[in-house]
Amino acid sequence: MKKLLQILPYLILPILSFWSAQVYLLLTMLGILSYDDMTYKNWLVSSILFFNPLVVASISFIYGLINGVNWLFPIVIIFSFLPTMGYYYFFTNSAGIEVYLLIYGLLSLFALCVGGFIHSFHQKKAKKS
Repeated sequence: MKKLLQILPYLILPILSFWSAQVYLLLTMLGILSYDDMTYKNWLVSSILFFNPLVVASISFIYGLINGVNWLFPIVIIFSFLPTMGYYYFFTNSAGIEVYLLIYGLLSLFALCVGGFIHSFHQKKAKKS
């Protein structure tokens, strides 16, 4: 439970990234932004392919750098993307959206391991001196 509570502050940015397209839609419904179907679909696709992986990798690396490797972190990232998966499927008409669960999980695991390796390297170096 302690490890899960340690993960929660790091989930704020990925969850905001996963829901960013829905925030755009909400702003158009409130009349703050004008709605354009092509712009919205472009935002969805660029969010799935570029912004979400960038945020997941950077947050996972930072978490691994500060806290070391925690195998629960990629699983929590995957479960935080699950609620938005149906939304992306509906608007992009992409049947392969489930693949992004695996992609985000593996990307998070890789960045977490790189950050954890650097974390352990610095800890070993500090113990020697």
